[in-house]
Amino acid sequence: MAKYCGNCGNKLDDDARVCDQCGTPWGGQNVNHHSEKTKSKKRTGLLILVLLFIIGVLGAVKIIPQYTGYRGFLRKVMSAYEKYDIDALVAMSSDVYYYFDAENAAEESFKDSIGDTMDSFETYVGNNYSLSYEINEIYDMSPRKVSKLMDGIKSSVPDFDVDSIEKIMEAEVTVTAKKGDESNEQNITVCITKEGKHWKLFYFE
Repeated sequence: MAKYCGNCGNKLDDDARVCDQCGTPWGGQNVNHHSEKTKSKKRTGLLILVLLFIIGVLGAVKIIPQYTGYRGFLRKVMSAYEKYDIDALVAMSSDVYYYFDAENAAEESFKDSIGDTMDSFETYVGNNYSLSYEINEIYDMSPRKVSKLMDGIKSSVPDFDVDSIEKIMEAEVTVTAKKGDESNEQNITVCITKEGKHWKLFYFE
């Protein structure tokens, strides 16, 4: 097997004791260029795998929250809103509605608020339109509004334990109705509450 300098890779004569290229003493090293290339390819492949893993993790970190927690819940609410699926919205509604005297309090509340928006759409674009939405902002309800809301609940449904509401958030959403070349946008506010371990729909505004 040919002799190569272990320092610079220069090919040496069989009887050479010192590299005539860099002056490094010969120590019996034989450089296997094929092996070095193989190792280099393995390192490159490993680096690519690591980079792909990192990209996958970062992508998951960005995407997963959109489908879990309050963001995921809000997507479910708006999906039902698009379909005018009142039953689905009632199933997601706050427990406070069960304490109202009216048997269908949640159903009537959602029908009224969504119905007003639908009436506006029909005025501008007519019937048989398609709906889409965009969530512009999600934020904690201000302490002032929380206090006012809690006072209203205590007054209207005194049997409901307001302490069961751990968090209240609002989302600013743009809903768009489109039919052919005609379109109309309406901005709505969606209020959701954290009650125990679950998010609940409180109201549309």
